[in-house]
Amino acid sequence: MRYRKGSEEHHCARLEENISVSASSGIPAVYYSYRDNYQSVRLTAEYKGVIRIESMITATGEQGELIQPVDGPILFRTRRITDVASNLNEACTGPTLLHIVGQDEDGFSVHLESILARILRGRSVTELTRRTENYLRQNTHLLSTVSRDQVNDLVDQMKSTKSAHRRAAVRELASYGSCVVPLLRSSLTRNDLDAEQRARIQSLLASRTRVDEDTPSSLAQLLAVDREHWQILAKRMDQSQWLVANDHVMRCGLESLSP
Repeated sequence: MRYRKGSEEHHCARLEENISVSASSGIPAVYYSYRDNYQSVRLTAEYKGVIRIESMITATGEQGELIQPVDGPILFRTRRITDVASNLNEACTGPTLLHIVGQDEDGFSVHLESILARILRGRSVTELTRRTENYLRQNTHLLSTVSRDQVNDLVDQMKSTKSAHRRAAVRELASYGSCVVPLLRSSLTRNDLDAEQRARIQSLLASRTRVDEDTPSSLAQLLAVDREHWQILAKRMDQSQWLVANDHVMRCGLESLSP
């Protein structure tokens, strides 16, 4: 990673912008703020720790906050500082930004789309989410169908008394690519795993970090066996699309989608 420690400011009639970069043991931290007549945004990313983006809309006082911890799901919430009940007081969680956009596209667009488009050099997370969802709807039959039972059987094989069998299980799980990630994450909730199994699963997850470009097809493969995302998407499907999606989910050994 390339970075330069220090601070910079930019002020003009339309906006104010500040960024500060520091480092500890070679690990950078970023503190960024932006303000214009419409919105103020503050972003912090501290030494491989929590990433937090806070937004406030000047005219309405509506606030938005995204928190991404080191481990665990991303949290996104919007709220109004008022005693009156408001439909702007919402919260959702998910392992990726695509899950967040799928649940609260309006709130995401208001608070985060602009700042993330700047970070991603003009790429729209909302547009990428829509295109990925369309790809999933139209190409369900082309997606991976690795099943929960297959993954659980290979996780069990990691406990074999023969080291060759344990290594073979790891190789086969690695061969599935990014689509196996949601099932591996889910397997960590099992209470019958020993220390070696957990270590091997965590190592596999760490090695699944993607370095390819985010495209609708690559993201669709990542989400192919992610029931949580299919359930989010199911709310915007017609009956025929839902039936195809549910058949795919069932073939992956996952719980049937809710209507």
